[in-house]
Amino acid sequence: MAKPTSLPVWRIMLTMRLITETSATMGERVRRGILRIEGAITRRTAPLLSPSRKRLDLEDRRTAPPPRFGDLPLSDPIRSMVVRVRAGEPLTEADLSALRDAVGKLDRRNWVRSLVTAWALGRARVDPSLRDRVIETLASCLQMRQYAMNGCTTTLAVGCLFNSLISLPWLIYMMVRDGRVNAIRTEAAASLALLDCEWAVGDLAHAARVRNRPGSIALREVATMALQRLLPRTGPDHYGRLSPTAVTSLCLLLDQAHSDLHLPVLEALKHVGGSSTVTAVAAMTNEGWPAATREKAREVLEIVTARAEREREASRLLRPAQAPGSPEDILLRPVEAPPSGDVELLVRPVEGDEG
Repeated sequence: MAKPTSLPVWRIMLTMRLITETSATMGERVRRGILRIEGAITRRTAPLLSPSRKRLDLEDRRTAPPPRFGDLPLSDPIRSMVVRVRAGEPLTEADLSALRDAVGKLDRRNWVRSLVTAWALGRARVDPSLRDRVIETLASCLQMRQYAMNGCTTTLAVGCLFNSLISLPWLIYMMVRDGRVNAIRTEAAASLALLDCEWAVGDLAHAARVRNRPGSIALREVATMALQRLLPRTGPDHYGRLSPTAVTSLCLLLDQAHSDLHLPVLEALKHVGGSSTVTAVAAMTNEGWPAATREKAREVLEIVTARAEREREASRLLRPAQAPGSPEDILLRPVEAPPSGDVELLVRPVEGDEG
Protein backbone atom coordinates (compact mmCIF):
# COMPACT_ATOMS: atom_id res chain seq x y z
CA MET A 1 0.00 0.00 0.00
CA ALA A 2 1.53 3.30 -1.12
CA LYS A 3 2.09 5.97 1.47
CA PRO A 4 0.19 9.20 0.85
CA THR A 5 2.39 11.96 -0.47
CA SER A 6 2.69 15.16 1.51
CA LEU A 7 4.42 18.47 0.97
CA PRO A 8 7.38 19.35 3.19
CA VAL A 9 6.55 21.73 6.00
CA TRP A 10 9.14 24.25 4.81
CA ARG A 11 7.51 24.37 1.39
CA ILE A 12 4.07 24.97 2.86
CA MET A 13 5.40 27.76 5.11
CA LEU A 14 7.32 29.35 2.24
CA THR A 15 4.22 29.28 0.04
CA MET A 16 2.06 30.83 2.75
CA ARG A 17 4.61 33.58 3.33
CA LEU A 18 4.84 34.26 -0.38
CA ILE A 19 1.08 34.53 -0.65
CA THR A 20 0.92 36.82 2.38
CA GLU A 21 3.62 39.17 1.13
CA THR A 22 2.43 39.36 -2.46
CA SER A 23 -1.34 39.04 -2.08
CA ALA A 24 -1.87 42.76 -2.57
CA THR A 25 0.38 42.83 -5.64
CA MET A 26 -1.22 39.74 -7.14
CA GLY A 27 -4.69 41.04 -6.42
CA GLU A 28 -3.87 44.29 -8.19
CA ARG A 29 -2.42 42.43 -11.15
CA VAL A 30 -5.49 40.24 -11.37
CA ARG A 31 -7.74 43.27 -11.19
CA ARG A 32 -5.80 45.12 -13.90
CA GLY A 33 -5.84 42.06 -16.11
CA ILE A 34 -9.59 41.66 -15.77
CA LEU A 35 -10.17 45.34 -16.44
CA ARG A 36 -7.92 45.22 -19.50
CA ILE A 37 -9.80 42.26 -20.95
CA GLU A 38 -13.19 43.74 -20.11
CA GLY A 39 -12.18 47.07 -21.61
CA ALA A 40 -11.27 45.34 -24.86
CA ILE A 41 -14.60 43.53 -24.87
CA THR A 42 -16.64 46.69 -24.36
CA ARG A 43 -14.57 49.00 -26.56
CA ARG A 44 -16.91 48.52 -29.48
CA THR A 45 -19.79 49.76 -27.36
CA ALA A 46 -17.92 52.78 -26.02
CA PRO A 47 -20.21 55.77 -25.48
CA LEU A 48 -20.46 58.72 -27.80
CA LEU A 49 -18.27 61.58 -26.59
CA SER A 50 -18.89 65.26 -26.94
CA PRO A 51 -15.69 66.67 -28.54
CA SER A 52 -16.00 70.01 -26.76
CA ARG A 53 -16.38 68.65 -23.22
CA LYS A 54 -14.89 65.18 -23.67
CA ARG A 55 -17.76 63.58 -21.85
CA LEU A 56 -21.09 62.02 -22.65
CA ASP A 57 -23.84 64.17 -24.07
CA LEU A 58 -27.42 62.96 -23.99
CA GLU A 59 -28.59 65.17 -26.83
CA ASP A 60 -25.77 63.88 -29.03
CA ARG A 61 -26.89 60.36 -28.21
CA ARG A 62 -30.44 61.20 -29.27
CA THR A 63 -29.40 61.73 -32.90
CA ALA A 64 -26.53 59.22 -33.01
CA PRO A 65 -27.05 55.87 -34.76
CA PRO A 66 -27.71 52.87 -32.53
CA PRO A 67 -24.61 50.96 -31.40
CA ARG A 68 -23.80 47.70 -33.18
CA PHE A 69 -26.64 48.34 -35.63
CA GLY A 70 -24.56 46.97 -38.49
CA ASP A 71 -24.30 43.61 -36.74
CA LEU A 72 -28.03 42.95 -37.16
CA PRO A 73 -28.98 40.80 -40.16
CA LEU A 74 -30.81 42.60 -42.95
CA SER A 75 -33.80 40.31 -42.42
CA ASP A 76 -34.07 41.03 -38.68
CA PRO A 77 -37.41 42.74 -37.87
CA ILE A 78 -35.70 44.78 -35.16
CA ARG A 79 -33.56 46.37 -37.87
CA SER A 80 -36.60 47.47 -39.87
CA MET A 81 -38.21 48.90 -36.72
CA VAL A 82 -35.10 50.93 -35.97
CA VAL A 83 -35.17 52.33 -39.50
CA ARG A 84 -38.77 53.40 -38.91
CA VAL A 85 -37.86 54.93 -35.55
CA ARG A 86 -35.08 56.98 -37.13
CA ALA A 87 -37.51 58.11 -39.83
CA GLY A 88 -39.92 59.36 -37.15
CA GLU A 89 -42.65 56.84 -37.89
CA PRO A 90 -44.83 55.79 -34.91
CA LEU A 91 -44.67 52.24 -33.60
CA THR A 92 -47.75 50.14 -33.00
CA GLU A 93 -48.54 48.01 -29.97
CA ALA A 94 -47.46 44.91 -31.92
CA ASP A 95 -44.11 46.55 -32.69
CA LEU A 96 -43.65 47.39 -29.03
CA SER A 97 -44.42 43.81 -28.02
CA ALA A 98 -41.76 42.56 -30.44
CA LEU A 99 -39.22 44.97 -28.99
CA ARG A 100 -40.07 43.91 -25.45
CA ASP A 101 -39.56 40.26 -26.37
CA ALA A 102 -36.06 41.05 -27.64
CA VAL A 103 -34.90 42.50 -24.32
CA GLY A 104 -32.94 40.48 -21.81
CA LYS A 105 -31.42 37.88 -24.14
CA LEU A 106 -27.65 37.93 -23.65
CA ASP A 107 -26.47 35.04 -25.76
CA ARG A 108 -24.04 35.64 -28.60
CA ARG A 109 -26.76 35.96 -31.22
CA ASN A 110 -29.39 38.02 -29.41
CA TRP A 111 -27.58 40.43 -27.09
CA VAL A 112 -27.08 42.95 -29.91
CA ARG A 113 -30.85 42.90 -30.47
CA SER A 114 -31.33 43.79 -26.78
CA LEU A 115 -28.78 46.59 -27.11
CA VAL A 116 -30.44 48.09 -30.19
CA THR A 117 -33.89 47.66 -28.63
CA ALA A 118 -32.85 49.66 -25.55
CA TRP A 119 -31.72 52.40 -27.93
CA ALA A 120 -34.92 52.32 -29.97
CA LEU A 121 -37.32 52.44 -27.02
CA GLY A 122 -35.95 55.81 -25.94
CA ARG A 123 -36.54 57.39 -29.35
CA ALA A 124 -39.66 55.67 -30.64
CA ARG A 125 -42.92 57.52 -31.16
CA VAL A 126 -45.60 55.55 -29.34
CA ASP A 127 -49.12 56.22 -28.19
CA PRO A 128 -49.20 57.87 -24.73
CA SER A 129 -51.12 54.88 -23.41
CA LEU A 130 -48.08 52.69 -24.20
CA ARG A 131 -45.54 54.96 -22.53
CA ASP A 132 -45.70 53.11 -19.21
CA ARG A 133 -44.89 49.83 -20.94
CA VAL A 134 -41.87 51.41 -22.62
CA ILE A 135 -40.58 52.76 -19.32
CA GLU A 136 -41.20 49.43 -17.58
CA THR A 137 -39.14 47.63 -20.24
CA LEU A 138 -36.26 50.10 -19.99
CA ALA A 139 -36.30 49.90 -16.20
CA SER A 140 -36.01 46.12 -16.39
CA CYS A 141 -32.96 46.56 -18.65
CA LEU A 142 -31.38 48.95 -16.17
CA GLN A 143 -31.95 46.49 -13.32
CA MET A 144 -30.20 43.62 -15.07
CA ARG A 145 -27.66 41.83 -12.89
CA GLN A 146 -23.93 42.52 -13.26
CA TYR A 147 -21.11 40.03 -12.82
CA ALA A 148 -17.51 41.07 -13.29
CA MET A 149 -15.22 42.11 -10.41
CA ASN A 150 -17.39 40.60 -7.73
CA GLY A 151 -16.04 38.20 -5.12
CA CYS A 152 -16.71 35.11 -7.23
CA THR A 153 -14.88 36.53 -10.24
CA THR A 154 -11.88 37.56 -8.17
CA THR A 155 -11.71 34.11 -6.59
CA LEU A 156 -11.73 32.47 -10.01
CA ALA A 157 -9.04 34.84 -11.25
CA VAL A 158 -6.76 34.05 -8.29
CA GLY A 159 -7.40 30.36 -8.91
CA CYS A 160 -6.22 30.78 -12.49
CA LEU A 161 -2.92 32.20 -11.20
CA PHE A 162 -2.34 28.97 -9.29
CA ASN A 163 -2.79 26.81 -12.40
CA SER A 164 -6.47 26.09 -11.77
CA LEU A 165 -7.23 26.63 -15.44
CA ILE A 166 -10.47 24.74 -15.14
CA SER A 167 -12.10 27.98 -13.94
CA LEU A 168 -10.74 30.09 -16.81
CA PRO A 169 -13.67 29.50 -19.24
CA TRP A 170 -16.21 30.49 -16.58
CA LEU A 171 -14.18 33.60 -15.73
CA ILE A 172 -14.06 34.67 -19.38
CA TYR A 173 -17.78 33.97 -19.76
CA MET A 174 -18.68 36.20 -16.82
CA MET A 175 -16.51 39.04 -18.11
CA VAL A 176 -18.03 38.83 -21.58
CA ARG A 177 -21.54 38.69 -20.13
CA ASP A 178 -20.85 41.63 -17.85
CA GLY A 179 -19.67 43.74 -20.77
CA ARG A 180 -22.86 42.97 -22.64
CA VAL A 181 -25.06 43.70 -19.62
CA ASN A 182 -23.42 47.06 -18.96
CA ALA A 183 -23.68 48.07 -22.62
CA ILE A 184 -27.44 47.36 -22.57
CA ARG A 185 -27.87 49.12 -19.22
CA THR A 186 -26.04 52.17 -20.58
CA GLU A 187 -28.44 52.50 -23.50
CA ALA A 188 -31.41 51.96 -21.17
CA ALA A 189 -30.20 54.73 -18.85
CA ALA A 190 -29.82 57.13 -21.77
CA SER A 191 -33.27 56.23 -23.10
CA LEU A 192 -34.93 56.83 -19.72
CA ALA A 193 -33.30 60.25 -19.58
CA LEU A 194 -34.42 61.11 -23.11
CA LEU A 195 -37.97 60.10 -22.15
CA ASP A 196 -37.78 62.50 -19.17
CA CYS A 197 -38.88 59.73 -16.80
CA GLU A 198 -38.18 61.12 -13.34
CA TRP A 199 -39.67 57.99 -11.75
CA ALA A 200 -36.50 56.13 -12.74
CA VAL A 201 -34.20 58.22 -10.52
CA GLY A 202 -33.87 55.36 -8.01
CA ASP A 203 -32.57 52.87 -10.57
CA LEU A 204 -30.36 55.54 -12.13
CA ALA A 205 -28.92 56.43 -8.72
CA HIS A 206 -28.04 52.78 -8.15
CA ALA A 207 -26.40 52.58 -11.59
CA ALA A 208 -24.42 55.76 -10.97
CA ARG A 209 -22.73 54.15 -7.97
CA VAL A 210 -21.18 51.29 -9.99
CA ARG A 211 -17.47 51.98 -10.27
CA ASN A 212 -13.96 50.57 -10.80
CA ARG A 213 -14.83 48.73 -14.00
CA PRO A 214 -14.21 49.97 -17.57
CA GLY A 215 -17.36 48.18 -18.63
CA SER A 216 -19.36 50.39 -16.28
CA ILE A 217 -17.61 53.72 -16.86
CA ALA A 218 -20.04 54.54 -19.65
CA LEU A 219 -22.97 53.38 -17.52
CA ARG A 220 -21.91 55.51 -14.57
CA GLU A 221 -21.42 58.63 -16.68
CA VAL A 222 -24.72 58.25 -18.53
CA ALA A 223 -26.58 57.58 -15.26
CA THR A 224 -24.98 60.66 -13.70
CA MET A 225 -26.01 62.87 -16.60
CA ALA A 226 -29.50 61.36 -16.55
CA LEU A 227 -29.83 62.22 -12.86
CA GLN A 228 -28.68 65.78 -13.49
CA ARG A 229 -31.44 66.01 -16.08
CA LEU A 230 -34.23 64.28 -14.15
CA LEU A 231 -33.70 65.23 -10.50
CA PRO A 232 -34.85 68.85 -11.04
CA ARG A 233 -38.15 67.41 -12.27
CA THR A 234 -38.99 65.92 -8.88
CA GLY A 235 -41.37 67.96 -6.78
CA PRO A 236 -43.84 67.79 -3.89
CA ASP A 237 -46.10 65.50 -5.93
CA HIS A 238 -43.44 62.79 -5.77
CA TYR A 239 -43.38 62.64 -1.96
CA GLY A 240 -44.49 59.22 -0.79
CA ARG A 241 -44.66 57.89 -4.36
CA LEU A 242 -40.99 57.00 -4.80
CA SER A 243 -40.10 53.64 -3.31
CA PRO A 244 -38.01 53.52 -0.11
CA THR A 245 -35.28 51.80 -2.12
CA ALA A 246 -35.17 54.71 -4.56
CA VAL A 247 -34.89 57.27 -1.75
CA THR A 248 -32.12 55.21 -0.12
CA SER A 249 -30.22 55.06 -3.41
CA LEU A 250 -30.38 58.84 -3.66
CA CYS A 251 -29.01 59.19 -0.13
CA LEU A 252 -26.08 56.91 -0.98
CA LEU A 253 -25.00 59.39 -3.66
CA LEU A 254 -24.15 61.91 -0.94
CA ASP A 255 -20.47 60.98 -0.75
CA GLN A 256 -17.17 62.32 -2.06
CA ALA A 257 -17.29 60.29 -5.27
CA HIS A 258 -20.46 62.01 -6.56
CA SER A 259 -19.80 65.66 -5.75
CA ASP A 260 -21.40 66.83 -8.99
CA LEU A 261 -24.70 65.31 -7.84
CA HIS A 262 -24.80 66.67 -4.30
CA LEU A 263 -26.88 69.78 -4.98
CA PRO A 264 -29.38 68.07 -7.33
CA VAL A 265 -29.83 65.18 -4.89
CA LEU A 266 -30.33 67.52 -1.93
CA GLU A 267 -32.88 69.52 -3.89
CA ALA A 268 -34.75 66.32 -4.72
CA LEU A 269 -34.64 65.12 -1.11
CA LYS A 270 -36.20 68.41 -0.09
CA HIS A 271 -39.33 67.21 -1.89
CA VAL A 272 -39.24 63.42 -1.40
CA GLY A 273 -37.16 62.92 1.75
CA GLY A 274 -38.56 61.84 5.08
CA SER A 275 -37.34 60.31 8.30
CA SER A 276 -35.07 57.86 6.46
CA THR A 277 -33.07 60.73 4.94
CA VAL A 278 -32.38 62.82 8.04
CA THR A 279 -29.07 61.13 8.89
CA ALA A 280 -27.66 61.38 5.36
CA VAL A 281 -28.64 65.03 4.99
CA ALA A 282 -27.33 65.94 8.45
CA ALA A 283 -23.93 64.50 7.53
CA MET A 284 -23.69 67.02 4.68
CA THR A 285 -23.83 69.93 7.12
CA ASN A 286 -20.46 69.03 8.67
CA GLU A 287 -17.19 70.78 7.94
CA GLY A 288 -15.27 69.43 4.99
CA TRP A 289 -18.01 69.94 2.43
CA PRO A 290 -18.19 73.04 0.20
CA ALA A 291 -20.00 76.02 1.67
CA ALA A 292 -22.78 75.87 -0.92
CA THR A 293 -23.37 72.20 -0.14
CA ARG A 294 -23.49 72.80 3.62
CA GLU A 295 -25.92 75.68 3.20
CA LYS A 296 -28.20 73.63 0.99
CA ALA A 297 -27.99 70.68 3.39
CA ARG A 298 -29.06 72.88 6.33
CA GLU A 299 -32.06 74.09 4.36
CA VAL A 300 -33.07 70.56 3.41
CA LEU A 301 -32.39 69.21 6.90
CA GLU A 302 -34.89 71.60 8.43
CA ILE A 303 -37.54 70.47 5.95
CA VAL A 304 -36.99 66.72 6.22
CA THR A 305 -36.76 66.92 10.02
CA ALA A 306 -40.14 68.65 10.20
CA ARG A 307 -41.54 66.12 7.76
CA ALA A 308 -40.16 63.24 9.83
CA GLU A 309 -41.86 64.66 12.92
CA ARG A 310 -45.16 64.85 11.06
CA GLU A 311 -44.70 61.24 9.99
CA ARG A 312 -44.22 60.20 13.62
CA GLU A 313 -47.29 62.16 14.73
CA ALA A 314 -49.36 60.59 11.97
CA SER A 315 -48.26 57.11 13.01
CA ARG A 316 -49.31 57.83 16.61
CA LEU A 317 -52.72 59.15 15.53
CA LEU A 318 -53.37 56.11 13.37
CA ARG A 319 -52.94 53.64 16.24
CA PRO A 320 -56.20 51.83 17.19
CA ALA A 321 -57.99 53.34 20.18
CA GLN A 322 -58.46 50.24 22.33
CA ALA A 323 -57.12 48.81 25.54
CA PRO A 324 -54.45 46.11 25.33
CA GLY A 325 -56.00 42.69 25.02
CA SER A 326 -59.48 44.01 24.17
CA PRO A 327 -61.34 42.50 21.22
CA GLU A 328 -61.33 44.57 18.05
CA ASP A 329 -65.09 45.00 18.14
CA ILE A 330 -65.28 46.09 21.77
CA LEU A 331 -66.94 49.38 20.83
CA LEU A 332 -69.49 47.58 18.66
CA ARG A 333 -70.37 44.54 20.82
CA PRO A 334 -74.06 43.61 20.73
CA VAL A 335 -76.40 43.72 23.72
CA GLU A 336 -76.15 40.33 25.39
CA ALA A 337 -79.12 40.70 27.90
CA PRO A 338 -82.48 42.51 27.96
CA PRO A 339 -82.76 45.73 29.96
CA SER A 340 -83.36 45.20 33.65
CA GLY A 341 -86.03 47.88 34.01
CA ASP A 342 -89.28 48.77 32.36
CA VAL A 343 -88.64 50.01 28.83
CA GLU A 344 -91.70 52.25 28.95
CA LEU A 345 -90.20 54.12 31.88
CA LEU A 346 -87.06 54.80 29.88
CA VAL A 347 -88.88 56.36 26.96
CA ARG A 348 -91.72 58.06 28.86
CA PRO A 349 -91.93 61.78 28.05
CA VAL A 350 -91.50 64.34 30.78
CA GLU A 351 -94.82 65.50 32.18
CA GLY A 352 -95.07 68.79 33.93
CA ASP A 353 -97.71 71.21 35.21
CA GLU A 354 -99.11 73.40 32.50
CA GLY A 355 -99.94 76.88 33.34
